Amino acid sequence: MTLAIPRGKRIRTVDTDVKRVPTFSTYSERVSMALAAREPFKTGGSFRAILGMPDTLGRLPEEWCDLIRKQRDEVFYAVMSYQTPIAWVLPERDYEDRDRVIIPDVKYSPTTSGHQSLLHALYGDLRPVRVYPFPTRR
Repeated sequence: MTLAIPRGKRIRTVDTDVKRVPTFSTYSERVSMALAAREPFKTGGSFRAILGMPDTLGRLPEEWCDLIRKQRDEVFYAVMSYQTPIAWVLPERDYEDRDRVIIPDVKYSPTTSGHQSLLHALYGDLRPVRVYPFPTRR
């Protein structure tokens, strides 16, 4: 439902059906739970997760930008540090039993490195993070 609220000569629309994205402490258990459940969240800082393809690719290296653009229609969950996607999730394929988690092997700031350390929760268990170097052509 959308409400139009007159405000002077302008009209501001407010979508009352939009679910509020919860805010968590960056290193809280709730962030890990949201990552495992593929739920959007934000923190008081620069770490967040969204549903779908991110609007910006920030400082993601060009080869990874090319890859995520090719996967644009499949990306259903993205984890962001500042304005850069540090991981994204694609749906499982017929022959796989899990979602495909892409974590580029890219080093950023100390803060983003801390965010990257939380990505193991995307697997829904405590297995070590599988970081993917960019595939090279032979």
